[in-house]
Amino acid sequence: MYRAKYDCIRKGRVYFGKRYAVELFGQSLHAYVMIDRERALREYEEYRVEHEKEFDAHTDGGKLWDSVRFGFFALLSNIEADPQEILKQYLDRVLIEEVFRDTKSFEHLMPLSKWTAESVKGKLLSDMIDTILRCLLLKEIPKFKGSLMDLFYEAAGISCFIQDSDQLGIDTPNKQARAAFKLFELKVPSYIDLAAWKSTILPR
Repeated sequence: MYRAKYDCIRKGRVYFGKRYAVELFGQSLHAYVMIDRERALREYEEYRVEHEKEFDAHTDGGKLWDSVRFGFFALLSNIEADPQEILKQYLDRVLIEEVFRDTKSFEHLMPLSKWTAESVKGKLLSDMIDTILRCLLLKEIPKFKGSLMDLFYEAAGISCFIQDSDQLGIDTPNKQARAAFKLFELKVPSYIDLAAWKSTILPR
């Protein structure tokens, strides 16, 4: 478990990964044995401090297992690939699941207070568009330390009004709103040309 050729780095963390051929319930599969080294070391230290006598009573093999078991996990797949690639797919899937989890809580996606198929589809479409926009915002401001809710709250200090059918007027923003726009290196405009704005999001 300490051979460097089995190590890989994903999302700023070091993992050990090795593939084994296994049979489970009559099916030939590949088991990808993985260890999150940072988590294993962090929780191993806590375990030794809190369970010193128990640790001392373990065999050498048991102590070796103690040093990695808190970061151990195994991925089963019918795909034969490099452990690094399988780990990447797994972590990407976890990210997608986290986005949907956050969507359900942030957007109040569930339970749906809608009564027709059309309104349910509209709700889902609206919430997914909002989720995509929030993900894009996070990519644009990787150094932003606060939450998006804080950002939205600060940017909400801008009042808009319809000047005519083609323009949306914008009042002078307050200090918080200006700071929010500064994160994107943008100045708050005095108005928005609606026709030009629509053409950027709905190109012909």
